[in-house]
Amino acid sequence: MDRSFISSHRGEIFEHCLAVLDLCCTHRESIKNVHVVEQSILRAMIVLTMKLTETMFKPLFIRILEWAESEVEAKGSMESRNLERSISFYSFVNELAAQQRSLFVPYFKYDTENQKLLDSTVTNEKGGKKGLSPKQWRLSALIISLLQKCFRYDTENQKFLDSTNFQVLLKPIVSQLVAEPPHSMEDFPNVPSVDEVDDLLVACLGQMAVTAGSDLLWKPLNFEVLMKNATNGLML
Repeated sequence: MDRSFISSHRGEIFEHCLAVLDLCCTHRESIKNVHVVEQSILRAMIVLTMKLTETMFKPLFIRILEWAESEVEAKGSMESRNLERSISFYSFVNELAAQQRSLFVPYFKYDTENQKLLDSTVTNEKGGKKGLSPKQWRLSALIISLLQKCFRYDTENQKFLDSTNFQVLLKPIVSQLVAEPPHSMEDFPNVPSVDEVDDLLVACLGQMAVTAGSDLLWKPLNFEVLMKNATNGLML
């Protein structure tokens, strides 16, 4: 497709992609190779957005963010479909952040749900040793990976990770140190392993400390990690 066609029909193309993703969310069992279909749609959306100006792209980003955050019930399972939408959204944004790097950092201010989603993966299991569901585990890994990219490409001019955002994100990220992985993970090939998530978490916390660039912010991070270590007997 040439740029003039994309410019004229970007909204229709994007809505079509969202409709296909929704089909994947609601009919996973009946779609053959559903993971391959999802990845193909997400790649198409990435290619589309990379051809747009910022003015053209911003409304589409707001649209997929609203799509991911909206609560839609299907077949009596609102939570399952919402998780599927969130996974699609964070898969899309992870790749977009990797492609656009510092250009994408300003868009993090629109996503206020990531810390709530991270909190929910731990607090939902409070008081027991039940592991997270595979979908929750995958979503947590995607959010941690995305935040690491945000911190890595955050620059002095934009500075997303100011003291306010640092305090908002600190506890939800550190809380992932005690998240219980799903049982029988070998039955879910598209779910990251415990080692992979541990590596993502270490990279995220390390980049957070580097980007913060201040003892005033580094000290509470160190304290929170040490407290989790002391309370739960973690080996970091």
